[in-house]
Amino acid sequence: MNKVLIIGGGVIGLSLARELQKKRRKRHQILERGEVGKEASNAAGGMLAVHAETNKQDDFFYFCNESLNLYPNFAEQLFDETSVDIELDKEGTLYLAFNEDDAAEIRQRYKWQKETGLEIEHLSSTEIHKLEPFVSPDVLEGLFFPNDWQVENRKLISALQKFCQLNRVKVIENTEITHLLYSNGKVIGAASVCREVFCRCGHFGNRRVDITHQKRYCFAESEADSRAND
Repeated sequence: MNKVLIIGGGVIGLSLARELQKKRRKRHQILERGEVGKEASNAAGGMLAVHAETNKQDDFFYFCNESLNLYPNFAEQLFDETSVDIELDKEGTLYLAFNEDDAAEIRQRYKWQKETGLEIEHLSSTEIHKLEPFVSPDVLEGLFFPNDWQVENRKLISALQKFCQLNRVKVIENTEITHLLYSNGKVIGAASVCREVFCRCGHFGNRRVDITHQKRYCFAESEADSRAND
């Protein structure tokens, strides 16, 4: 069976690894240029805000909405597999206007979503403060999206990492991919550069040698290629 290389160890990369593992595609590994889950997936707000972050009811909207609808089952499965609760919050999202430009955008968003039959509420400043008393008094109006949710993204990363650890998914950190490898017009792997190599030099101990070493990761190879790369 051909190998699968997953380049990037954020939420998407880890989720792909989990799915491959559950489908018994065991020859796969993750390559991450830094530490797993420490970049965008860690800094994000965990928003599952389909209605707040799309501007029309097109294919992209439907794609995002279908993804959103998978989350309750996804969260439940992750908890069963890892005992980590990703804290799926289904209380909805407030979308607020603090100036006239914001208000104009909000009214336009309300118009197209209402016309297409989506669930949405237009709120006055008074109604907003009833829901969230600590919102700034400068708020003019807002929208409430009952079907926009949120997760604790750091818990999501933890759950996916734990799944990979429990299932012995190979994760290689501090490995930046420099280019893809091609053969006969097809991508067969990726190459990385390691600029720090530690050498064991007898009684002189360990020292760092400042050289450049290229490592190849192949996912479509012959048995001879596999032995050579190992």
